[in-house]
Amino acid sequence: MALFAAALDPLLRKLAAILHGYQIGQQKVTCMAYADDVGIFVNNEQEIDEIEPIITTFQNASGARVNPRKTVLLSIGNGSLTINREWYRVTETHKTLGILTKKCPLKMATQNWRTTLHTIRGLARSHSSRHLTLGQKAEFINTAILSKAWYVAQILSAPTEQGSVYYLLWRREIFKVSQAACSLKKEE
Repeated sequence: MALFAAALDPLLRKLAAILHGYQIGQQKVTCMAYADDVGIFVNNEQEIDEIEPIITTFQNASGARVNPRKTVLLSIGNGSLTINREWYRVTETHKTLGILTKKCPLKMATQNWRTTLHTIRGLARSHSSRHLTLGQKAEFINTAILSKAWYVAQILSAPTEQGSVYYLLWRREIFKVSQAACSLKKEE
């Protein structure tokens, strides 16, 4: 698999250099890849025309082939796609690498975070009755729960209602609570 990843890297770099991609928060996304699954984000039909010869060159050099049954085209934003090619189909939503991609980036982020938080709550509930030590609880939280949030956070901005975690991840500062607020009674 490492050899394939090394062979895939030049393709991803070439695509990233010519594509505009789209903004998620402050990050420009042009391609996502894991093993032999690749997501390529284009802004218009002209970019599709530009990537076709690059993909063809990659296929000829590597022996890898685009699977038309697994290849989809998803229009994000206000535009729509009207072109047809034999190597893909047009769709409204698509799940790539565990992330549901939709036409509207805000709805995409909201739905992915909602699903992730639902999964995290379910994991926490299912393990709440286990008699774990504090160390075991910390290990479980780090490996089973936070890893899911970190994965989604690498791709999509967290909704602002996530509080302190939002500040730490996206503003790169720790949300500070005043000492006076810490000493208030629960009701206050």
